[in-house]
Amino acid sequence: MIKPYIVYLSGGRNTNRDRLLFLCCNWSKINGSARILVSKATANIFRDEIKELGFNVIIDQIAFSNREPSTYWGIFLEMIKRVTLGCLKKVPKNINLIYSMTGIITEVMPGFVFKLRCPKVSWVVLMDNLVPPPSQRPGIYFVNLLAYLGFRLSVLLSKKANIVLQYNSLVKKELLKLGIDEGKIKHTSNGIMLDEIRRAGAPAIKKYEAVFLGRLNYTKGIFDLVKIWANVVKIKPQAKLALIGGGEKTTIVKLKNEIRKNNLENNIYLLGYLITEEKFKALKEGKIFVFPSKISGDESWGVAIMEALNCGLPAVVYNLPFYEETYGNLLYKVELNDIEGFSRKIIDLLDDPSSYKESLVKGVNFASNFSWEKVIKEESNLIISNLSRD
Repeated sequence: MIKPYIVYLSGGRNTNRDRLLFLCCNWSKINGSARILVSKATANIFRDEIKELGFNVIIDQIAFSNREPSTYWGIFLEMIKRVTLGCLKKVPKNINLIYSMTGIITEVMPGFVFKLRCPKVSWVVLMDNLVPPPSQRPGIYFVNLLAYLGFRLSVLLSKKANIVLQYNSLVKKELLKLGIDEGKIKHTSNGIMLDEIRRAGAPAIKKYEAVFLGRLNYTKGIFDLVKIWANVVKIKPQAKLALIGGGEKTTIVKLKNEIRKNNLENNIYLLGYLITEEKFKALKEGKIFVFPSKISGDESWGVAIMEALNCGLPAVVYNLPFYEETYGNLLYKVELNDIEGFSRKIIDLLDDPSSYKESLVKGVNFASNFSWEKVIKEESNLIISNLSRD
C-alpha cells in the first residue's frame, strides 16, 4: 500500500489549495488517512476545510511560517526559511512516497533531502511550470533571475525523483532537454472545482464587461490590460473590468497609479484575492474573461481560463504555444503584445451576441470534463501502477 507524504510549503492562496484538498481526499479513501507537510499559514486555511469534509488528514507544520509575505524580499526570505525548516523535518514512519506538489524549490528541496535520507522511499515531483531566463520574462530582472535559478535547481534535484509529472508536452520537451530521464516523465492534468462553480449560482446581473483572474504581476500582462481597457473605453465609455487576485505591494501600487493615470478609476475595479464561491460569483458577473499572460511556461495548463470557461465566460488571451494542446480553438487568441488587437477582439465579441453565445456554450461543456475528483483519481492510479513496476 502506498502511503504518501505530500509536501507543499510555498503558500496557501492559489489553485494548489484545490489540488492539495483533493489529494488528501483521494489518498484518505485509499489508505484511510493522508499526511501533509505545510506552512502554518496553509494549515490555518486548510484545517477547517478538512474537518468540514470529514477527511482523516495528519497535518505537519514547519515553525515560524504563519504569514504570507507581500513584498519580493519578504517572499524570498520566507522561501529560504521554509526550505531550510522543511529539510530539517524527519520523514514520518510508514511513509513510502514523497509527493512534491509543485516544481518550486520549497517543495522540491525537502523532497530531495527526504529521498537522500530514505533511499527506499519513492519520490514524485509535479513539475507544473517552466521558468524562462530573466531576459525573456517581463518584470524586475533580479526577481526573475532568482526564479530562473530556483527552477533550474529544482530540475537538477528532480533527476533523483522516481516520477516527474507534467501537464503539457512542451514542458516534457524542455525537461528532456534539461536532462530528466524520459522514462520518469509522466503526464497528468489539472482540475477545477465544478461543484463550487455550480453552487455559486447565476448572477442577478452582469456587472462587468470583462474579468481577469490571476496573480497581479508583470508576467500576467496586467499593465497591458490597463492599456487594453483604455482602448475599450474609447468605444464603450461605461465598460467595466474587474481584476480578481492579489500581488506584491509595489506592483499593486504601480498598477493603481497606471489606472489613475489613464483615468480609469470608474472602469477598472480591483476586487482583491477571493476564494471558492466568492471567486466564482465574481467571475460569473463578467461577460468575457481576459487573460493577457505573456509567458508560455507560466501557463502550462491554465486553471483560471478553465474556471472562467465553466463559469460561462468566453476567453480572450495572448496566443501562447502552451494553450494549443489543452484548449485547441476554444480561445480567442491575439498575437503577443498586440494591445490594439486584444482591444478589438473584446469589442467585437461584446458586439456579436451570436458568436458570444456559441463560445459560451462550448466553453462550459468542455471545462465540465475536468473535475478534480477525476483528475486526482487518474493521477493516483498512474502513480500506483508505475511504482508497483519499480
